[in-house]
Amino acid sequence: MRRNRARISRLLLILSASVIAGCSSRALVAVDGDLHHSSSAASTATATATAAVTSWAAATRADQSTCRYRRFSDGAIGADPGCTPGALNPAAVADPYRTICQRRYLAMLAKVEASVHGLKVPLMIRYGSAGNASTYVLAQRLPAEDGGSPTNPDNLWPMPVDGWGGALTESAVANSVHEQICEGKVTVRQAARFLEGDWLRRGIPDDD
Repeated sequence: MRRNRARISRLLLILSASVIAGCSSRALVAVDGDLHHSSSAASTATATATAAVTSWAAATRADQSTCRYRRFSDGAIGADPGCTPGALNPAAVADPYRTICQRRYLAMLAKVEASVHGLKVPLMIRYGSAGNASTYVLAQRLPAEDGGSPTNPDNLWPMPVDGWGGALTESAVANSVHEQICEGKVTVRQAARFLEGDWLRRGIPDDD
């Protein structure tokens, strides 16, 4: 069963990379142009991811391996690197300015992200997540807005919503890193290294 899950995971990785890369080339030909191709690309990506996720989720439920949350001294909650090593969006790595730095591309990614929602409960089981599923979000170890893959299971994990070091705090850090990428201060790969471990060490932006 472990081998089957690994094969399915690799298949989804290939499909995700090709779909997202293909989306970017059509969706952002002209930022102020017709969004027909963007919508079509998002629909194709969503359908592909949904089909692959159904198989992956079934294999994951049968997998009895256990993942453990990482809890850092500053309060940050992290994913198990053995279960969730992280994965990048090839299109964002190649050209962040025409992909994740564009609002319309981020909107397209949000639609694609919804297609993998079915992985939340299976991943909660693997992580031994306590409590109601509504208190968790299906998070990306490398946030999609910072160049992480929105659909690759290697980048997905169930993150607590509330509390210091939870999803709400991590979102503020991810937004700050996104600004640094789009201002040309860091690359997508550099941002990934920032966020793979204790992401809270990047600091919480001052909103005052």
